[in-house]
Formats: sequence, structure tokens, C-alpha cells
Amino acid sequence: MSDPPAASAPGEVHAPSSRLGKVARGGVLMLGGSGLEAVFGYALALVAARLLGKHDFGLLNIGWQAITLAVIVSELGVPMAVMRYVAVHDGENDAAGAKGAAFSGTAFAGALGVLIALVLAVGARTVAERFFHKPDLAPILPIMALQLPIVAVSVTLLRVTQARGTMRYRVLVEKLLLPASRLLFIGLLVGLGFGLKGAAWGSTLACVTCLAAAAYFTAALARRAWGAARPRWRELFRVLAYAVPLVLSAVALFGRRRGIILALGISGTAGDVGLYAAAERTALAGAMGLNAIGSIFSPIAADLYHRKQHAELHGILKTSAAWIVMVVLPGAVFLAFFASEVMGTFGKDFPAGYVALAILAAAQIVNCTFGSVDYLFAMAAKQWIAVIDLSVFALASMGLTFWLAPRYGVVGAAVAGAIGLLGPRATRVVEVAVLMRMNPFGAGHLRIAACVIPSALLALVWREVFAGVVPAHAFWWLFAPAYVVLYLALLPVLAREELNGLLSVVRPRRRRGAPTEEPQPAPDELPPPSTSPSADEDVAD
Repeated sequence: MSDPPAASAPGEVHAPSSRLGKVARGGVLMLGGSGLEAVFGYALALVAARLLGKHDFGLLNIGWQAITLAVIVSELGVPMAVMRYVAVHDGENDAAGAKGAAFSGTAFAGALGVLIALVLAVGARTVAERFFHKPDLAPILPIMALQLPIVAVSVTLLRVTQARGTMRYRVLVEKLLLPASRLLFIGLLVGLGFGLKGAAWGSTLACVTCLAAAAYFTAALARRAWGAARPRWRELFRVLAYAVPLVLSAVALFGRRRGIILALGISGTAGDVGLYAAAERTALAGAMGLNAIGSIFSPIAADLYHRKQHAELHGILKTSAAWIVMVVLPGAVFLAFFASEVMGTFGKDFPAGYVALAILAAAQIVNCTFGSVDYLFAMAAKQWIAVIDLSVFALASMGLTFWLAPRYGVVGAAVAGAIGLLGPRATRVVEVAVLMRMNPFGAGHLRIAACVIPSALLALVWREVFAGVVPAHAFWWLFAPAYVVLYLALLPVLAREELNGLLSVVRPRRRRGAPTEEPQPAPDELPPPSTSPSADEDVAD
């Protein structure tokens, strides 16, 4: 292990040490993968919404969220627990223990997924009619229930590969293959005229494809790492003892993010769900940089917090927050100003949801300034505080949806979603300031905001002067590129430190003649498991 880097003053932007730089560059895989995932996810929402219409698109999203909640229950926190114990046993050179944790955890998750899938399939009509009051939902629930054991097994297998110190398999399957295959299968089957059932089957086929890939990668890795060692099956008891408490945080996180769609599905119409789902997916795509940069920050924070290098950690917290603002702010401002034009790309019925998109985009403008405080809290192992925060705001946002949606429709749901997003994040900023004496705010925020101001003024000019004069399609080929170019041109002038700092991680310098290899963090360099379903998901919204 190399010597600890010298502590820097909070807020200082500097090049990472060689060791931290190596770990950080490994996170660039997640940065690129998250970007492509957001592109595929937005394209999927766009294609499905245009082919299905807002009613059936709403039903599809209700089904997706119902299955997502069932997946959380069927996983029972096992994937994160398996990742922990595989890493621990590998660090001890205990092949039987690592293999036992991986195999027993995967088998348990699959078996529980089969059981819950059967229950959901049998009770599909009851759930659709008595819970959601939407009989049209019943035919697709049994089809989508098939995904439960498939997803539970594939997610657990990918956490095994992550525990072995590589992120590329997880990025390839979860961030690229899954959204791309969903786009392909759903677009193909719905385009051929199979309608809502075709979309459900397309989503299920995509999960099968990902399971095959995850099984192939994990089997190859297991043969290399553990050979013919006999798995120690009693490791399952340790896995379950660690896993079960994680479900509380996972359910709370689901309620904060995705529970609003279920609540809107119960209290509103399928059309309202379709409008909100399109707006939420768009706002989430605009904030993709938050999770991606957080994946770079996490291993650095884990290392520095473990070695009590708090001054250095504080400086990198501010730096990563400035990077997040750099990536997220221009897109969020764009969506807030041009919500109507963006929602119109989903189809003729969808511009009615432009106010909801504007509200969610405005929430992301505030959200991006908080940086990676969630990841910092995870590295500090403040598990129960995180569970309480998420639970309180999950209940609040779902309760507000039941109260506001019948009165204000999708706009009321968007207000509830914005509160559910910003509430726990703002609370986390206060907790980090009080408990850890750190904050994510720095002068970099202001310098980057200054780069966005001219683009925002250009947006106002377009809205007030040109929007009703030039053809609508000119917005996409004339204004949108000008908006981006103006922002990018100002970055190296007004925010050179932040831009150079990010580029130093994304494009590391190499010594002439030095061999190159993909950075692979060792098992003892992996960040500790967070209390959320995934350490790098669901922060953006």
C-alpha cells in the first residue's frame, strides 16, 4: 500500500494521488455505462410511449414498479450480502467460503423469486382490480412475474463478479445489455402489433438475455478464482443474517423513488401514470451524471475515511460535487425551460405533462448541488440514520401523492416526487455538516453556474422571440446545439479548474512506454456495502 496522500485544504481541486487516481479511473466504467444506460432508458420510454399511447404506457409502468417492489422482497438484500462475504472470504483466501456464499445466496434468491412469482401470478386479477382498480393491468402481471427469479439470480451473480474486484461485467450486463435488449424486444414486439402484452414479454425476454450473460461471466470467473473447491453451504446463514436488515432501506428507497408511480396508479388514471412516467424518466436521464460520478467518489471516500484523512476527503467531496454540477446542471436547466418541447417527443398526448417535467427538472437543479453526500454517508456506515431518513420521506411523498393527485393530477404527483427527492438529500447535507463537519458546497458551484447563465438567457430569447416564429423542428437542429456549444465554450474559460480536474480522472496521463492495463481494485479496496439496493443507484431520483 502506498503512503497516504498529504491532506489538502477543504475545497482545493487537485490531481488525485496515484493510488486514488487508479481506483477513481476504474469508476469511469460506471460513468460511461450509466450514460449509455440513460440513453437507452430514455429511448425505450420514447418508443414505448409513442407505440402504446399514454394509457397503455401508464399500465406498463405500473406493472414495472409492482415487479420492482416484488424483486426487492424476493432478493431480501441477498445480493449485497453475497458481495460482502465473497469479498471477505477472498481476502482470507477461503475459496470454499467464497464459493459457498456465492452459490447458496444465488440459490436462495432464485427460490424465493419463484415463490413470490407464483403468488403474484395467481393473485394478478385481485391486485389489478382491487388494489389498482385497473382490470386492464391483470393480463400483463403474470407475464412480468416471470422476471422475479430471473432478476434475483442475475443481480446476485453480478454482485459476485463485483466482489471479485471488477466492475466491467456488471456495467456490461446491467447498464448496457439490459436496457438495449429491452429497447430491442419491446420495440420489436409492440411494433409487430402485440400491444401491451408484447411489451411485457419483451421486458421478460430482456431479463432472460441478461441472466444468460451474467451466468456465463460468473461461471468463468468462479472457475479461475476458486477452481474445484467445494462450496461451504452453511455460509447461507451468515449471508441471510447480514442481508435481512438491508430490505428496510431498500423498501424505503423504493417508496421514495418509485412508490409514487404505484400511489398514482392507485389514486389516478393510467393516463396520469403514463405522463408522470415519461416526465420522471426524462428528468432522471438529465441527472445521470450524479450517480456516475458518485461511483468514482465512493472508493476514494472509502479509502480516505478508513485512513482518517478527513481534510483530503472534504476537498474531494467538494470537487466531486462541482463535477456533478458541471454534468447535470445544464441538462436540468434545459429540461426546465423546454419541458413542453421535450415531452412532445413522446407523442401528441404527452405535452400535457410538461408542468410535471418542469417541476422535476427544477428539483434536479437543486439536487445536483448536494453532490455525493449519500455516498459519503454510506462510507461512514451511518446505516440506521439513512434508513430513517429514507423511510420518513418515502412515506411523506407517497402520502402527498394520495392527497395531491386526485386534486391536481400528474402535477400533484410531481410535487410529491420533488419533495421525496430533495427531502432526504437536504437532510443528508445537514447531517454530514453536523456529524462529519463537511459540506459539498464550494466556489466551483458558482463558477459552473456562471457558465450556464448565457445558455439560460439564450433559452429565454428563444422562448419569448423565436418560438412562435420559426418552425418547431428548428428547435432541435438549431437551438439545442447552440445551447450546448455555448455552455461548453465557457467551461474552459470560467471553470477551468473543475474541468481539468475531471479530465485528469477520465483521461489519465500515461508514462511513455509504460504498459497499460485496466485498473482493477483489489477486494480490500472495494467500498463497503451501503444500505441501499445498490451503492451507486437511485441517488438522482
